[in-house]
Amino acid sequence: MVFTTFLVTLDPELPVYVPGQAVNGYLTVACHEEVSCRSIKITIKGQSKVHWSEKSGKSRRHYRAGELYFRHPILVWGGEGSGNSFSPGYRKFPFSFILPRDIPSSFVSNIGKVMYQVKAEADLPWSFDKSHKVFFSVNFMYDLNLDPFATIPMVIQKEDTVCCCCCAEGPIEMNMRAQRSGYVSGESILVNGDVMNNTSSTIEYTEIKLIQVTTYITKAKQKQIERTVQRVYHPQLGSRCRDVWENVPLPIPAVPASHLKHCNIITIQYIFVLLAKFGTCKTVKAKVPVIVGSLPLQNTYSSFLVQPSAAEIGGTTMTVPINHSPRHSPRHSPAVPSHSHPPSAPSPTAPPYSGDPPPYTENFLPEEFREVPPPSYASCVFGNTNDGRLGDDAEDSDTGEFSPRYLTYRTQT
Repeated sequence: MVFTTFLVTLDPELPVYVPGQAVNGYLTVACHEEVSCRSIKITIKGQSKVHWSEKSGKSRRHYRAGELYFRHPILVWGGEGSGNSFSPGYRKFPFSFILPRDIPSSFVSNIGKVMYQVKAEADLPWSFDKSHKVFFSVNFMYDLNLDPFATIPMVIQKEDTVCCCCCAEGPIEMNMRAQRSGYVSGESILVNGDVMNNTSSTIEYTEIKLIQVTTYITKAKQKQIERTVQRVYHPQLGSRCRDVWENVPLPIPAVPASHLKHCNIITIQYIFVLLAKFGTCKTVKAKVPVIVGSLPLQNTYSSFLVQPSAAEIGGTTMTVPINHSPRHSPRHSPAVPSHSHPPSAPSPTAPPYSGDPPPYTENFLPEEFREVPPPSYASCVFGNTNDGRLGDDAEDSDTGEFSPRYLTYRTQT
């Protein structure tokens, strides 16, 4: 005999959980006939894993690390008093667990992950055990108001000589500025500045972009991966021409907050990059750090909306160059030729959360965050990139299409 229903349900199911918040729900179990069963338990667990391999000669070396943040088992039914037999019927077993405060945000990639799950399992003699699990997203509340770097202006000033075919030309002058260095998902970095092409060559395109730099840490080695979160480019900049960027927005989509606090095997940094691309010959690049938080700066609260709206998504945005002209001439440079191509865009976004969300204007965060503008939420801009290379064991596999969700905010336009 088997269970006809064996289902974990989070109730209420929140799109994002915060450390210190309760995860509530119930397990539904039903059967038409008696089922031989020793016990039924629910385990709530949070953990992180890192795994990658590298080829060395004829062999391949694996690098692994892991952390367990909590593992909370709950015995909801024991069979000792009933002869290890679960009687026919329909039952609900509730559970509740308070998340620890010192846990990191959810994160998934093909090299590392931070995952949170509720798993129910029935111990069935002489048969395969019955189980069901659900995953949920956790966001550590990185408060920009507590980071002194967040309010510091973001400034780039660089000159670089271009060497092409053994001849030095230039310099390329780069000047770029944003009002601050700290942002939350849903905001845009408003960029002002210019790039002056003092060479005799044409710049294929100028570009600003936000890069996520993830470092995976094991005892033996570290591995660093860069992913483009968002980018905006201006096409073709002629010789002796200036490319002006005036209040150009670089939207920040749904991504985990900087540092991945409380995780010791994965760290996350964000970098703002300004570059000028000379075909395959030369790329001039400058970069500065950016902080992405979960809680916005208090002096920006008035800029956020409290109406339902989708968050910005990642991708490539082409903007119209402003004052794209020679230094001493009001004329604009020629239109971009048909053979010019923008840089490739990041991976498509995952489908948005499909459950019934709370109203956008309802702040589902704990009481201590009631003064924060009501957040929305969105699936990670990179989607679920765990392609099985982590080597999960049977207990922690089957993440399916789960993609972590992160707090986002919608700003005035």
